[in-house]
Amino acid sequence: MAQPRLNYTMAVDGVLPAVLSKVDEEGNLKAGTKIAGVIMIAIATLIPFSYLDDLISSGILIAFTITDMSVILVRQTSPLDNPYLLERMLVVFLVVSLLSGFLLRSWLSLDTTGEGVRFMTLLSCASTLFVGNRIRKDCPSKRSLMGELYDHEPDEGLFLTPFVPILPLCGCFVNLYLISQLEPIGLAAISGYVGLAIGAHFYNLHQRK
Repeated sequence: MAQPRLNYTMAVDGVLPAVLSKVDEEGNLKAGTKIAGVIMIAIATLIPFSYLDDLISSGILIAFTITDMSVILVRQTSPLDNPYLLERMLVVFLVVSLLSGFLLRSWLSLDTTGEGVRFMTLLSCASTLFVGNRIRKDCPSKRSLMGELYDHEPDEGLFLTPFVPILPLCGCFVNLYLISQLEPIGLAAISGYVGLAIGAHFYNLHQRK
């Protein structure tokens, strides 16, 4: 029963349609509960559990990847002379990490022994390491940048996530590697789900203008 409450919060923030934020006179989310219930019943009825397992697992891995990226975006920033460098490098890192996952899968497969696949796998993995190292070296932490700008270290004694951005980047790579191990129908399902979610989000934003 947590799903309607989650939908309610996202609807209040403008991420989901406003109908999911409607509360009746008793404070219950009847409309949101009915909508969520119908969707969940339809998914459980129409999609075989073997495919549903892949969809749920990949969805969780995507959520973990978003969390890892959020940690980096909160703690790191782009250099002052190159705005949006961090965001661009993160996109490139995700793309090459996913590509590396597919190539590693092919390399480790018993059916694939070609030298071309091995070369492309090594090149893709090296590119992943290169981009990750660029993020580490070229994108300073917000804490150090603020110290340079204001001659003091802000928030003394505040707990900071250790090994940023190395640890979150490793998490992103592992998550995307696991996603790349899905069967083609599982990859198609999660791609369709993500595409539908993004499309619904932008459509809702357009309707609210």
